[in-house]
Amino acid sequence: MPVITPERMSAENVERIAMPPGIAGTDKTIDVMAAAAMGKFGAQSPTVRNKTIDVIRAAGVPERDKAGEVRAVHEFVKKHLRYVSDPLAVEFLTYPETLLLSRTDGDCDDHVMLEAAMLGSIGIPSRFVTYGFKGNPPSHVAMQANLGKEWITLDPIVKDQLAGWEVPDYDSRTLYGVNTPVGYAKKKLSIAGLIGFVLVGGILLLLHKSAMKRIS
Repeated sequence: MPVITPERMSAENVERIAMPPGIAGTDKTIDVMAAAAMGKFGAQSPTVRNKTIDVIRAAGVPERDKAGEVRAVHEFVKKHLRYVSDPLAVEFLTYPETLLLSRTDGDCDDHVMLEAAMLGSIGIPSRFVTYGFKGNPPSHVAMQANLGKEWITLDPIVKDQLAGWEVPDYDSRTLYGVNTPVGYAKKKLSIAGLIGFVLVGGILLLLHKSAMKRIS
């Protein structure tokens, strides 16, 4: 397994962790995303919470308006992060706190992790959902936020769509359990497979058998 050391990464901070292929690998990957989004560099971070409160205040959201908070955070993430594809055959996942402080770029994984972390920091639960197209394995991830009796889909890489929009024409849809600091709640509808991830300081790398095609 090659050592990946792009700009702003340190080789000595790389930790390789083996993951199984197929279903078990997919479960572990989503676990990593959920735990990072809800953990100490995500929803539990004072930096993430303070920024989220600033965002909803600036948007003029009334107190206790959860739907308004979701919309405000969604619009912030869409504007704050620039969509940039991962290197071939490597999947980067950046901790939310890092995305707020020093890296303002990433693909769909990074976008939804930041949005999930910000919403989690103000008490709004979330879960991840993946999509496959044209008979291929899942190649895109979005998220859903809980508004009490309903879940609203959020896809922050699609900059021209509002909260509630969901990607059309998918063949498979994988809905995972609620994000928690120890991973996702172990309830899901379907799954697909990845094979590994690497932890690099404040950045997570997911290694695929082949590069995943992303929608933009």
